[in-house]
Amino acid sequence: MKLYTFSKAPSPLRLYYFMKEKEIQIDYQVVDMITLEHRNEKFKKINPDCTLPTLILDDGTVLSEVIAICKYLEEKFPKILLLGESMKEKAMIAEWDHKIEVQLFNAIAEVFRNQGDIFKNRAIPGKISIPQIPELVDRGKIRTLSFFKTLDDQLNDNEFIAGEKFSLADISAFTCINFARWVKLYVSDEFINIHRWSKTVMEKPSMQKPNF
Repeated sequence: MKLYTFSKAPSPLRLYYFMKEKEIQIDYQVVDMITLEHRNEKFKKINPDCTLPTLILDDGTVLSEVIAICKYLEEKFPKILLLGESMKEKAMIAEWDHKIEVQLFNAIAEVFRNQGDIFKNRAIPGKISIPQIPELVDRGKIRTLSFFKTLDDQLNDNEFIAGEKFSLADISAFTCINFARWVKLYVSDEFINIHRWSKTVMEKPSMQKPNF
């Protein structure tokens, strides 16, 4: 297997934390998103969608969605489970991870990619040019701050987001909360459950930022 990644970006970073917690090491190559290396012709031949992370399996199969890569690695390396063990655990983790991606990550991305010149005509990740819609910035901010309340409520009766075990849902939420800071959106002091949970997550050795 070979992983193409750029762990300074949120989606690759999410996978990095997942692999670190599961104690997985894979041959990898850094693709510099800042210089748009992921959009050059060489990388397009690997992943026509021009997105990271991208995992090439031993048989040549290309996986380019974080959840797909995580599911594959969960099955291949089952020593430490982050997608759940029982049917209920698997369902709860899948539910909350999906909520976090759709309602939080996408909301932050609306703010991030619909303002400034850096993403002009690249408001959506991928191979095609999409113009920015500045009106989505305010909507993204409202969605983000609203979901912080949802997350805090969920953590009121749970040590971790999907229950009593650390999972991909926690990794996704932790990554998103840090991503929100890129657009100056922060978890307010009133959300004491998020701050309690965040402190616990930050203390895990696997949740330290990489240096590549």
